[in-house]
Amino acid sequence: MTVAQRREVPVRRESPKSVKKVGAAVIVGTSLEWFDFYLYASMAALVFGKVFFPSANSSASTLAAFSTFAVGFLARPFGGILFGILGDRIGRKAVLSISLLIMGIASGLIGLVPSYAAIGVAAPALLIILRILQGFGASAELGSAITVAYEHADETTRGRNGAYPVMGAQIGLLAASLAVAAVTSLDDEALYTWGWRVPFVASFAIVIVGYWIRRAMPESEEFEKVATEARQRKGLQVLRDLVRGNWRGLVVVAAVYGGYSALSYTFKTFSLSYLAEFQGVAKNVGALGVTFASIAAIAACPLLGRLSDCVDTRRVMIGGGLFDQSRRLTRDANVRAEPLDMAHQEAQRT
Repeated sequence: MTVAQRREVPVRRESPKSVKKVGAAVIVGTSLEWFDFYLYASMAALVFGKVFFPSANSSASTLAAFSTFAVGFLARPFGGILFGILGDRIGRKAVLSISLLIMGIASGLIGLVPSYAAIGVAAPALLIILRILQGFGASAELGSAITVAYEHADETTRGRNGAYPVMGAQIGLLAASLAVAAVTSLDDEALYTWGWRVPFVASFAIVIVGYWIRRAMPESEEFEKVATEARQRKGLQVLRDLVRGNWRGLVVVAAVYGGYSALSYTFKTFSLSYLAEFQGVAKNVGALGVTFASIAAIAACPLLGRLSDCVDTRRVMIGGGLFDQSRRLTRDANVRAEPLDMAHQEAQRT
């Protein structure tokens, strides 16, 4: 549908007060949840290998820590299905509040898990359980937040409102990267004993703020329309209907979001470990690099959201994909050229 066609559709208007409440609740809540999520990712790259998976091979320890990060992604499809169905039955606001509590409590408890040196294999086992809970919380959060933001938009502001959850996630990344940069500036003894725990334990207090803000968020009109029908459906009927009637759309969304997530998490997590482990870069320097990238993303989100309200959304997505791909190819070329430059310099010295 073109922009001109969209503007011919009768426009449903939300009150400015309602839109502001929704925007604040979505941005603040999403930022708090993804602060916890990105915090775990960064600590898995920099700290958890030594604390929970100690070994003579530091690379093996880091890979073991990354495996716990991957476990959370295995839980997300199941959480997305469960909370997607619940969102149609009990409300988007209720699901968003539940997701915030799950993520905040799980993250706070991670900060209290004893190290491997203290309780042995029970430490990584507890870490994995809490990471699975984080995965469920994240799966409930992003989909529900996007749904709420989209349902409170009219036909001319869907891109603008749809940018709220993404901007909130980037704010969470900014806060997490700043927290990681702060604690990794400590000496190793302080970092590995208590320093890494501080931002996790702070989640207990942060979640209270987010929960209070979300409780004031209004439900959307769309939920009121679908709630009765959703309660009449049994079990996984909603999921079966979705797959049968919209499987093409599901494939496209899964491919687009999967590709974006793979590139995004490679930068946000693996790059931190790579710089610290193989390039000798200080841990806090890599975290500050993520900080600057998140600031740029926060500025870009509302601009690109408004742009998608003015031009075909597909063009915006394709343009973003091409830009990201060109950036990745340039980066890879620099990485491949680095050993050649070092060999050339060594040859000149000899």
